Amino acid sequence: MINKLPKWLPTIVATVAILYLTLSPNPLPLPPDLSFNGADAIAHALMFGGFLAVLWFDVARYRFPHRMRLENGLAIAASTVVFGGVIEVLQEAMEIGRYGEIRDFVANCVGVVIAWALFHWYFNAKLRNWLKKSA
Repeated sequence: MINKLPKWLPTIVATVAILYLTLSPNPLPLPPDLSFNGADAIAHALMFGGFLAVLWFDVARYRFPHRMRLENGLAIAASTVVFGGVIEVLQEAMEIGRYGEIRDFVANCVGVVIAWALFHWYFNAKLRNWLKKSA
């Protein structure tokens, strides 16, 4: 069933969601009890780590169903980091009441590195076997 999803749909949905969450003036106001020092950094790390996971999943499904090599994973991680950097530049350039911050970019990168390491060393073989079974 998972292989019947339209090509790149999960990545497109994740891209639109991240663009909305990062470029809208106030997309999801946090309740005061969830607002703590570092919450924004954790949210950025989870968002971009999750984006890497979705992109990895789509690339594994359509481009390299039998084997995801190191250079493919590094290219996915690099493109995710660039995406995060472009968003921070756009936040700074657009006059929407949001500002690009180096701290947010660093949090994006931390999320990407953690997700890349998990996928490269742990989930890659499991994902490949799961995709073979669902074909």
